[in-house]
Amino acid sequence: MLGSAVLFFYVNNTQIPRALDANSQEIIQKLDNIATLNNANFIEFYRKELTEELNAKQSDSDKNLLENNEQLNSKQFILTVMNHYNLSRVLYVKEPSAARARLMVNSFSLGDSWYYQYSENGYTEETQVDSINKALKIKAEFYHLCEKTNNKHWFFCTSSD
Repeated sequence: MLGSAVLFFYVNNTQIPRALDANSQEIIQKLDNIATLNNANFIEFYRKELTEELNAKQSDSDKNLLENNEQLNSKQFILTVMNHYNLSRVLYVKEPSAARARLMVNSFSLGDSWYYQYSENGYTEETQVDSINKALKIKAEFYHLCEKTNNKHWFFCTSSD
């Protein structure tokens, strides 16, 4: 069962489109596929290490060491998404009731975080607003806000911590 996912960006919100590419659901499916194939409840990728892993597998002539094609294809897709959105890290947690993913541009940046969040049932822990820009005009020291995107089940969010 797929549940929720978060794609984190630690950059200025004007640099992030308010909607994802048409294949946004495929991101969640590929992460779930990798977790299922590894019988894992938690997976984590760093772009540099994933790039090195896939390059090593492509140059490895011993086919017995290669993972199955389905998992390799899923990992290659995730790396393509990471490169496209300039993501440095992907976390995926699969729980009985839901799944969550965080895709981060820079996990060590300070300041506001901007991210996409996937929620199969429409629930977010953040306050849902019609417009983040309007909500941010009200000065608050700490906030966690989401607005709906044009992609089904996806939200565009920001948080200050």
